Amino acid sequence: LAFMRGRTLSSAVVILDEAQNTTPAQMKMALTRIGEGSRMIITG
Repeated sequence: LAFMRGRTLSSAVVILDEAQNTTPAQMKMALTRIGEGSRMIITG
Protein backbone atom coordinates (compact mmCIF):
# COMPACT_ATOMS: atom_id res chain seq x y z
CA LEU A 1 0.00 0.00 0.00
CA ALA A 2 2.93 2.34 0.51
CA PHE A 3 3.53 2.65 -3.25
CA MET A 4 -0.12 2.97 -4.39
CA ARG A 5 -0.45 6.75 -4.18
CA GLY A 6 -0.72 8.28 -7.65
CA ARG A 7 -1.07 4.95 -9.50
CA THR A 8 -3.92 3.49 -11.52
CA LEU A 9 -3.89 -0.26 -12.05
CA SER A 10 -5.44 -0.99 -15.46
CA SER A 11 -6.03 -4.50 -16.85
CA ALA A 12 -4.69 -6.09 -13.67
CA VAL A 13 -5.70 -8.64 -11.06
CA VAL A 14 -4.90 -7.27 -7.61
CA ILE A 15 -4.92 -9.47 -4.50
CA LEU A 16 -5.18 -7.57 -1.23
CA ASP A 17 -4.29 -10.12 1.46
CA GLU A 18 -4.50 -9.54 5.22
CA ALA A 19 -7.00 -6.74 4.58
CA GLN A 20 -8.16 -6.81 8.21
CA ASN A 21 -4.95 -4.95 9.07
CA THR A 22 -5.75 -1.95 6.84
CA THR A 23 -7.28 1.29 8.04
CA PRO A 24 -10.45 2.60 6.39
CA ALA A 25 -8.32 5.21 4.59
CA GLN A 26 -5.93 2.56 3.24
CA MET A 27 -8.83 0.40 2.05
CA LYS A 28 -10.41 3.37 0.27
CA MET A 29 -7.08 4.19 -1.39
CA ALA A 30 -6.67 0.62 -2.64
CA LEU A 31 -10.23 0.42 -3.97
CA THR A 32 -10.02 3.74 -5.81
CA ARG A 33 -6.78 2.77 -7.63
CA ILE A 34 -8.45 0.04 -9.69
CA GLY A 35 -8.65 1.04 -13.33
CA GLU A 36 -10.60 -0.19 -16.34
CA GLY A 37 -10.49 -3.93 -16.94
CA SER A 38 -9.12 -4.72 -13.46
CA ARG A 39 -10.33 -7.03 -10.71
CA MET A 40 -9.59 -6.89 -7.00
CA ILE A 41 -9.66 -9.87 -4.65
CA ILE A 42 -9.76 -8.96 -0.96
CA THR A 43 -9.07 -11.52 1.77
CA GLY A 44 -8.81 -11.20 5.50
